[in-house]
Amino acid sequence: MEAKKRPNRGEAVKALASAGLAIAIATILSLWRSGVVPDMQVIAASGVAVFLVILFGGLFVSYLLTLVARILGGKGNITHGATAVAYSFAAPSLGLLVASVLLFVPLVGGIIAFLVIAVTLVVGSATLYRGVKEMFSTDMITAFVTVSVLMGMLVLSLFLGSALMGASLGGLGLPSGTLPGL
Repeated sequence: MEAKKRPNRGEAVKALASAGLAIAIATILSLWRSGVVPDMQVIAASGVAVFLVILFGGLFVSYLLTLVARILGGKGNITHGATAVAYSFAAPSLGLLVASVLLFVPLVGGIIAFLVIAVTLVVGSATLYRGVKEMFSTDMITAFVTVSVLMGMLVLSLFLGSALMGASLGGLGLPSGTLPGL
């Protein structure tokens, strides 16, 4: 509610960067603990990549959220969108960080980590809906439709982008598996 009274783009970006940092550290700890990636330089680079994806991806999602909310009748701007997105990342980022530390606890660490992640993802999702409702001065149904359209189109975009990327790489005549991760 305080953020609604005095929206501040800088505070939203700082909150998003903090969430990105927590998720990056969680990624580094999880990769290190799993032993799947033995090279520490690759693990560190993965953490940096995750941080950048969360920061810039969060800002892009903020723009898309603002676009959808405004089309559906909400009153607000990119600062309102960034605030809603950044605050919705707070609980899940902390949950992922705690869960990555819990993975070091023998036997029950994984189970407790699952519970922490489940709770914090639920809190983050609820925060996003409430953030859209409050920041864009809409009712809860409009907030639900806004978030549903946003998430649905992001999933569809990822699917279509992957399909198009696969088709364009196939057109290059590269055998499958030539490029890392593809």
